[in-house]
Amino acid sequence: MQDKIILGILQYGDMTYYEIKKAIEKSTALFYNASMGSIHPALKKLQSQACVSATDTVENGRAKKIYRITDKGRDCFALWLSEGLPLGKFKDETLVRLFFFGHLEDGERERYIADHIAQLNSKIGMLEVLKGHIEDMDVPENMESHMESHGRFQKATLDFGLDYFRFARDWYENYHDRNFNRDKS
Repeated sequence: MQDKIILGILQYGDMTYYEIKKAIEKSTALFYNASMGSIHPALKKLQSQACVSATDTVENGRAKKIYRITDKGRDCFALWLSEGLPLGKFKDETLVRLFFFGHLEDGERERYIADHIAQLNSKIGMLEVLKGHIEDMDVPENMESHMESHGRFQKATLDFGLDYFRFARDWYENYHDRNFNRDKS
């Protein structure tokens, strides 16, 4: 998946490793935890497959590689996109830990769940701020059609993230109330 993310990011323009890393952190990292240490190997793989080319440059006395998607890379990315939306596997480390909470004391269980709810609220707040920035962003006139076609799908992934974290928060709050607040009444 890392190579597909890189090809998608490079569709927007040529970038250095650092720019690719930052673009991933600001976009797909919300829903696909791509290891930052795996970007270099993925770029080397894409280069060996002739999907990406690299140009060495020097800027302010520092050597840099600028990565560019090739026609073959565009074709590979288009083919991958044309496969549609597969039903993904649901992976949630939090649920794995919750599954084994029977090994903890009640006080620990309650504290960890309350802490998790606080983390979810923090994440929701961060995503709401991000959504506000995106909605308030001025798009240059020459980019409006580009943003219309791409931006609505990118905003949809942000909305999905917000809905997901809100659902998870609500679920954990209800679980907490059913299992811990009744003991305090």
